[in-house]
Amino acid sequence: MRIYIVNSKKYFDEGEEVGAWFTLPATYEDVAEKIGLSAGSEAYEIFNYEFPIEVGWPGTIEEANRFSRLIWELEGTQIYLVATELLASKQFEGIEDLIRKQNVIHVWRGCFSLAEVARERVDAGQYGEISDELKRYLDYEAIGRNLSTSRNFIETSGGVCEIV
Repeated sequence: MRIYIVNSKKYFDEGEEVGAWFTLPATYEDVAEKIGLSAGSEAYEIFNYEFPIEVGWPGTIEEANRFSRLIWELEGTQIYLVATELLASKQFEGIEDLIRKQNVIHVWRGCFSLAEVARERVDAGQYGEISDELKRYLDYEAIGRNLSTSRNFIETSGGVCEIV
């Protein structure tokens, strides 16, 4: 994860782009030295960033470092690969909220529709014991529609996510 920072005084006052990419976490001292900030100057702008999860535009070095720490905290979890889509669903107030609620999110891997989730639930016995003969007559689309009205699901590229 990294950010591109420019010296805004030079950029806006002199028309000169003095900037550099910084791998996170970055320190103010490293930034100041590399882009020529005078001591204590806050005259910098983040012009670009690269995060594996879309978390919003970092306004400061500290905020960029915070975003990177939060993303690292998600690495290795079941929701890491679908976090951008979960955040875009507006079910969460931001990445901090997503991390807080990660234990109540179940990713139905391999299920890309609610009908597939319904089939998985039936096969797992969540509706009681149903014979294979009877399963052939079940309307999984209808069961999926019923699930969508009674539970909170988000369809993502990594599978359907259920917030329980």
